[in-house]
Amino acid sequence: MRTPRTTADEVVRAAATLLATQGPSALSARRVATELGTSTMTVYTHFGSMTDLVRAVVAEGFHQLDLHLEDLPITNDPRADLVAVARAYRANGLENPQLYAVMFGGIADDTSPLTPEDRRVGENSLTKLLEATKRAVAAGLLPEESHQWEHARRLWAVGHGFVSLELAGLLGSPERAEASFLAVVDALLAHSR
Repeated sequence: MRTPRTTADEVVRAAATLLATQGPSALSARRVATELGTSTMTVYTHFGSMTDLVRAVVAEGFHQLDLHLEDLPITNDPRADLVAVARAYRANGLENPQLYAVMFGGIADDTSPLTPEDRRVGENSLTKLLEATKRAVAAGLLPEESHQWEHARRLWAVGHGFVSLELAGLLGSPERAEASFLAVVDALLAHSR
């Protein structure tokens, strides 16, 4: 009896789990194949090299983030739109913890280096945040900065740190973490004025 073919998505998910739970040294074609109950040929059939697999893991992480952000409406309330972007970012991290843990390049080692081009794969995902901050500046909710990315970077850094701590189990119950997250976003927006 034939077993179903392992898909490229399954290979990416298995690699992401290994990277997030055991680090870069655990990532090998053999380990991924073992996790999937298949042969190493499956890994190399879908991805020519381990570096290509790491790139695919990072790209999938940003694809999932894009899915969370793409349907956010643009409303007449720029502040609410910024909060919605922050909440979508958090939701993505909580729903895709293995991908979230590796998508910002923290998994690269000497055997699978990410290039500057690889690291830029996520820039498009952050466009929604940049657009929301520009609208908030135009509405007078945030002061003008000399560089258009400054507010977006601050919000991203705070959100990323918060979600990372939450995934590590350091922020209490999901309800408490949600309330704290929104309070932090509110405080950052209030402080930026």
